Amino acid sequence: MVHKKDYSYSRKNEIHNITVDKNSEAYGKDGHTIYDKRDGSLVVAIAEGKSQNSKYIMSDKVTRLDKNNSVINYKGDLNTIYASKNLSKIDGANINCYYKDFHFQNEKVPEIVLDEEGVAPLPLCDSIYVPKNADNDYREIYRMYKCGNDECIERLGHWNVE
Repeated sequence: MVHKKDYSYSRKNEIHNITVDKNSEAYGKDGHTIYDKRDGSLVVAIAEGKSQNSKYIMSDKVTRLDKNNSVINYKGDLNTIYASKNLSKIDGANINCYYKDFHFQNEKVPEIVLDEEGVAPLPLCDSIYVPKNADNDYREIYRMYKCGNDECIERLGHWNVE
């Protein structure tokens, strides 16, 4: 396994599968996710499907998103990401969407850690999906923080409740 770097990257067609040593104390693989066992952060997201049907379902073993993750194995744009139901912290993540839809699944809004410039690392996609029971809490977070010069909620295409 390659050590995490201080940046993220994407490899659309170049990598199709990654194996992780089952005895690794640092990294684990669950479904299409490689995660850091030490802090619960996403390391590699392995997309499924092709073009408009491409998606990534994050393992529930991921509790933290930071800027040190990569997305691989997709063509065109990655269409949909389903976040972990246990996502509890978004810390400087590089998720200003190059994909269409982002689905939050946790009914508790994750802790948001601002980047070095004071910008919130919230997903800014065409469509954001939030759990029905947490709609107001997610709206509050998107209104509270700035994404550039605007409130984050002003930069979204569509707000959806599931």
